[in-house]
Amino acid sequence: MFDTPIVYPVPEVLPAAIYDFPIRAYGRTELAELYHPTVKGKKAWERFKYELDLCRDLQAALQAAGYDGRRRTFNPTEVWVIAQYLCVP
Repeated sequence: MFDTPIVYPVPEVLPAAIYDFPIRAYGRTELAELYHPTVKGKKAWERFKYELDLCRDLQAALQAAGYDGRRRTFNPTEVWVIAQYLCVP
């Protein structure tokens, strides 16, 4: 889809910071529970993963940021990318 890899650097002043959403490393379930506060644990991750899988552009951006789908954590750059596509929780 992309000819050259896209790198998403974390700028010093983040657009998502105005919403008081801290851009930092999150566990996948921890981040999923922020996006789905009414469900906990595995079910929250399943719903969040479903949303991630629906958005092909987000998948491509996460892969460009270094996420391979096997890790149980999202680094700050990946959280920033997710916040740009799904807005802040």
